Amino acid sequence: MITFKKKELKQFSKSKSKPKFNISKILFNTQDKNWRSRLATTSLEFVIQGFDNNNHSLKLHKESLSLSNFVTPKTKTPIIFVNADIVFINSEENIAPDFKCIKWENSFEIKGLNLLINENLKIELTEF
Repeated sequence: MITFKKKELKQFSKSKSKPKFNISKILFNTQDKNWRSRLATTSLEFVIQGFDNNNHSLKLHKESLSLSNFVTPKTKTPIIFVNADIVFINSEENIAPDFKCIKWENSFEIKGLNLLINENLKIELTEF
């Protein structure tokens, strides 16, 4: 579980192998009755980066997930069931073999949502 708060809109993790994530659920803890429109303009940005033993970046993958795809006027509670996989996709810029990456750094960031003091957004996420 990753928890975002007012001054913590970006979180980090590390792994030794190429990570794959599944986002199962997003929970927005708020008292704001206008939460639907706030989440509809929010996205989550995921960055996966692989490094060699000299700490040089060899691979980079960025992906965004727009919450507007999951929030509708019929959404009753600020609990969103997502079931989305975030996986590294090789491209022309990412031609280095995976075995050269000895560590992987991952960042998770909220875009477009200004959290208030007593609010938080939690992402239920599993690495597989």
